[in-house]
Amino acid sequence: MALACAGLPLLSHGETITTSLTKVADLPISGSGGAITSPQSPRGGILQIGNELWFTTYGGGENSVGAIVSYSMETGTFTTQHSFGLPNPDDLTQTRYDGYQPWKTTLTLGDDGLVYYAAQFGGASWTSESNGGAIGSFDPSTVQTTGVNVVWSGQVASNQPRNLGYTSPIYVAQAGGGASVYFTTYAGGTSDWGTIQKVSLDASGNTTGVTQITQFTAGNSSPNSGRQPQGGMVQVGEKIYYATASTAGGSAATLQVLDTTTDTVSVLSTTWTTGGSNGAWSTPLYDSERNAIYSLALSGGILKWDLTTGVVDPQSLLPNSSDGAAGNFADPILFGDSIYYVKQSSGSGDNSGGQIWRYDLDSEYIELLYNLKDFGGKASSQSGTLSVVLEDGKEVLYFLTASDTVGTDLGALYRLEITVVPEPSVIGLLIAGAVAAILVRRFRQGRVCAL
Repeated sequence: MALACAGLPLLSHGETITTSLTKVADLPISGSGGAITSPQSPRGGILQIGNELWFTTYGGGENSVGAIVSYSMETGTFTTQHSFGLPNPDDLTQTRYDGYQPWKTTLTLGDDGLVYYAAQFGGASWTSESNGGAIGSFDPSTVQTTGVNVVWSGQVASNQPRNLGYTSPIYVAQAGGGASVYFTTYAGGTSDWGTIQKVSLDASGNTTGVTQITQFTAGNSSPNSGRQPQGGMVQVGEKIYYATASTAGGSAATLQVLDTTTDTVSVLSTTWTTGGSNGAWSTPLYDSERNAIYSLALSGGILKWDLTTGVVDPQSLLPNSSDGAAGNFADPILFGDSIYYVKQSSGSGDNSGGQIWRYDLDSEYIELLYNLKDFGGKASSQSGTLSVVLEDGKEVLYFLTASDTVGTDLGALYRLEITVVPEPSVIGLLIAGAVAAILVRRFRQGRVCAL
């Protein structure tokens, strides 16, 4: 509600912000032609460990199938911590045991101090069919010397859980020690349209069991609605929320929730889309102030699920939230009272390099902040996931692009600083208005007084 007073400005619940976008660094180039060994094409988010930013790349590395990389904010240097494509330690003829080509996945730090990753392909059962996938963990302080520990491997056979594109592991600590690691697979299950898996770990991080929580069949009955999850998952207390977003049939676009206390799945919405059958390809985000789940729809627009109302269908499309075209692949972030996201490159002109958008939840105002091509960037191949980084005691946003506009095509690291400008309080404005009125009255009476 806005307050209108004579001679005073209107107050709005929308945020007033200032922003600054900086291209921090291009990923370095090592090698040439088809023998580029430096990491290239990052497509997921960022995990901060101390003063370092850790992430995975889809390509590059010593085996040209991706890497785990860190960036030091102190020295401004990139370090390849691990190159994917290792042979199976139990069978050296079996390569890519640790997985390869992680696709739109973000590293996860567990309570055990280990970092967990998902690789789209590979694993102990990898073959030339380029399928499978792996969940692994590593100690960031020793990964260069001891490597990674594979805790789950996908299969190649049809209908077996496999292909870990789009997922990021969710680490849930268990009472008494140990943990459960939840993740989605893009393929597998009876209909070969994806599954949700849980890996049980003991206190030492060793696998003690694997459970298939559910499989997607594209039907409309709980708990198996949906098809081919194409975004990550977000944890809210003991619940995990995720979306399915296949373009094959309207029933595939769903929002679902997994209760980790019972490992049961409920389908919240079978219409998690803004039109047609295109659902959300991004990881949902949670807003604790409004107790709501949001996600971007591939075809444009921001969807909201109200967790408080308890009505039959508390789903809504946020007013004015469409940016006008498809390309919403990257994961959004809530910062202050606004949602920020990087839109993938599509079309031509200003949008040929990707864009950064902002949606103000209070004022229902959407705005284009930056065209990445103006900064030598290109958000393509589902890159551009925003992550919060604590820098000198202040929260700023960082993201990676999978390529650029200057020809190296290896990717780049960006920094987006957002400052929310405090708005004057109602009382402050009323006092200021009263003081101004007194000054005007006394000036008209020929008296100038010190107040």
